[in-house]
Amino acid sequence: MAETERQVQRFFMNKAFGQAECSKCLKLKVGAVVVKDDTIVGWGCNTSVESCTECTAQDGHCNKAFHAETNAILQAIYNGVLDLSTCTIYVTHLPCIRCAEYIVAENLEKVVYAIDYIDDRRDVISYLQQNNVQVDKCTIEE
Repeated sequence: MAETERQVQRFFMNKAFGQAECSKCLKLKVGAVVVKDDTIVGWGCNTSVESCTECTAQDGHCNKAFHAETNAILQAIYNGVLDLSTCTIYVTHLPCIRCAEYIVAENLEKVVYAIDYIDDRRDVISYLQQNNVQVDKCTIEE
């Protein structure tokens, strides 16, 4: 990968980490940005429908949360980007299988993530790649 592409990935990944800071999740703060033509068109963090005072995650997933990927994709659509086929989603953590299925359903071109997230139900990276979604891991370097 060319150094310029690494710099671009780090730039957008830092924006995703900025979104994660907005999360109120007690277990894991996740952020995401959707990028089209080098412009952020959607953003989000994992959010809850109600205020949580304790974590009630089951099977590793919060039953009260909207995931960062969903929020970012919905924001992109709200902003008028109805064709996501040339979009890249930058996510602080590798998506869970539910989010991977949503990414495939919305036809995003690429997922770039920084931190591994283990989803025991299926191999998320293989699932994305089998459905023609490119996957890159991006480490943030100071």
